[in-house]
Amino acid sequence: MLTPEEWDGLRTFVEEKGRSILFLKQGAPVGMTPEVADALYPLDGAAKGTAESVEARNDLQSLCLTDAGAFHSLTRRLVGELSVCEQNPSGLGQGLLLAEPGGAPLLAMKYCGQGKSGCLATDTLWLRLNPVALDAHTAVYVNLVSWALDADGLGEDPKRRQLLLDDPVLTTREPLQVWSFGLEAGTTVEALFRDEVVGTAPVSVQPDGVGFGRAVFKELPPGVLSIRMAGEEQVSVGPLHILDRYQELNGFARDEELLSRLSEDTGGETGSFVDMARLLAQVEPKDRVEKTERVFRLWDSWAIMMLMALVLTIEWVWRKSVGLV
Repeated sequence: MLTPEEWDGLRTFVEEKGRSILFLKQGAPVGMTPEVADALYPLDGAAKGTAESVEARNDLQSLCLTDAGAFHSLTRRLVGELSVCEQNPSGLGQGLLLAEPGGAPLLAMKYCGQGKSGCLATDTLWLRLNPVALDAHTAVYVNLVSWALDADGLGEDPKRRQLLLDDPVLTTREPLQVWSFGLEAGTTVEALFRDEVVGTAPVSVQPDGVGFGRAVFKELPPGVLSIRMAGEEQVSVGPLHILDRYQELNGFARDEELLSRLSEDTGGETGSFVDMARLLAQVEPKDRVEKTERVFRLWDSWAIMMLMALVLTIEWVWRKSVGLV
């Protein structure tokens, strides 16, 4: 257990050195002072100590995503496996990502000065997710490391208006969630590629988010982009790398329609793997190569056989004459 002085030093380390901290327990740790809890712990207000434990209620079947969690890099892979909360709970900090419909927090994040903090309030998510969403559950933990290392904090001046990214690298089929600080609701955020606006999104302010809001771009074109507040070039963030997700590199199933169309246009036909031998036999080679081979053996020639017999006879006579036989 840390002393109040050690907690204060840890707070300084996170806020001023741009580090990340993850809490693995429901509620603020014992011994954490209220000032440090307000600065570091991702959940605000009464939620720090009054949220009912998920393990105690055995209510893992009722997990859901908040609006922010449906687009956040940590939990967007769970969309489709979990429902989105009909009404986001209040008093749960800047960015609650995963919760019960009743409001008990499970996974949350928070910007703390130049650093970040997160809270994973249960170690039994695998009971709920592994049987139906093993890959998505794995992605939560993998992306948790990426988020801790890659996502930027509020910078040296945490009170100025600014934009922040969950993830600096996305693909063209993934939505982008941009966090804002100090921007009013309805403020337009622009995505730019080579100084040309390629997308816009309005800012919606988080309830009880202490000045935080978010804007969501459903899809952006590939390239190296920057994000800025409309009309305010100094309020920007980037670079953001949008990678083109080619269907050929991500979907390995055979495209029957495309193959049929190509075969008809070229006068050919399509078939399955078991038809390979039949189809290859119908393909005429471009170059015809003939190879003639003649095998010659010594015992196939009577002349050579007689010569060998003569040589052996002469050798025997010579050996006889000199007394070697």
